[in-house]
Amino acid sequence: MTGVLRLAALNGVALLGFVVLVAMAAALAHRAVAARVRALPPSLRARVLLAWAATPVAIATAMVGLALSPSLGAALGLTVDHCPAHAGHVHLCLHHLPARGPGIAGALGLATFAVVAGSALVQGVRAVALAAGLARARSFDLASGAGVVESSRPFAVTVGWFRPSVLVSTALLERLTPAQVEIVIAHERAHAGRRDALAVTIARLLALAHFPAVRRQILADLTLACEQACDEAAARECGDRVLVAETIVAAERAAASMGPFAAAGIAFGGGDVVDRVESLLAARIDRVRPRRPLWILLAAGAAFAAAAPHVHHWTETLLDHLPH
Repeated sequence: MTGVLRLAALNGVALLGFVVLVAMAAALAHRAVAARVRALPPSLRARVLLAWAATPVAIATAMVGLALSPSLGAALGLTVDHCPAHAGHVHLCLHHLPARGPGIAGALGLATFAVVAGSALVQGVRAVALAAGLARARSFDLASGAGVVESSRPFAVTVGWFRPSVLVSTALLERLTPAQVEIVIAHERAHAGRRDALAVTIARLLALAHFPAVRRQILADLTLACEQACDEAAARECGDRVLVAETIVAAERAAASMGPFAAAGIAFGGGDVVDRVESLLAARIDRVRPRRPLWILLAAGAAFAAAAPHVHHWTETLLDHLPH
C-alpha cells in the first residue's frame, strides 16, 4: 500500500470514528431537537430535518478537515512542521505520508462502511429504475401536465430527482372527483417544485450515519414535513383547506383498499394522514425566519481554527493506538 492509500485509509477510519461520536451526541440530543423542530412551519421544518440528517457526516467531515489542516499549513510553509517531534507516530499528514495504515480494526470499520454504503447504493439504483419504468408507462398527459398511467391501483406520485414529473393512475382518476384530482395534482406539483424526491433520497443516504432509531424518526418526520408543506401549497392554490383534508382522506381510503404501494418517488399518501389532516384543520403556523447572528458564525469559526492543532494531535494519537 502506498503512502497516499495509507493516508486515505487513515482518513476514512478517522471519519468513521468522528461519525460515531457525533451520532452518539445526536442520539442524546434528538428528543429535544425534535420537539423544537415540530413547532416550525412545514417547509422550514423539512429543511431543518434535512440538515439534522446530515449533521453526523457534516461535522465528522469538518473534523477530519481540521485534523489535516496543520499538516496542510506545514506543506504550504505557513506553520511549523511538528512531525519530526514524534517520528514513530502514525502521521495523518499531507506533508509526511504515513508509513503505517489503519490496521485490522480500521480495515474492519472501512469494510463495514463499504457494505452499508453499497447496500444503500443498490437500493437507490433500484428506486431510480422503478421510477424510470413508471414514467415510461404513462399513456397520456392531462391538461395540468400530469401523466396518466393505466393501472388498477389508485396512486399519485412524483418521480425524478432533477426533472421530476407527476404521475397519476387511471384508478385514482375514477375514484376521486375532478376537484379532488386537481388538489392531488397541485400537491404533487409542489413536490416537483420543491425537489422533495431528491431531498428525501439525500436524507436517506446521509442519515445512515445516525443510530437506526434516530434515523427512522428523522426520515418519518421529514416525510411528514414534505407532505404538510405540499398540503399547504395545494390549500393556497384551491383556497379551501377543508377540501384538501377531505381529499387526503379520500385518496388514502382508495389506496388502502388495494394494500400497500411501493412508490418509486414521493407518493400522495406519504406521511401520517391523521397529522396531515389535523394540521390543515388547525390554525396555520406563520412563517418563522431563522435567526443566524453573524457573531455566532464568527465565534464558531474561531473555535474551530483554535481547535485544529488539538484535533490533529488527538486524532493521530487514537489512530496510533489502533491494533496493527
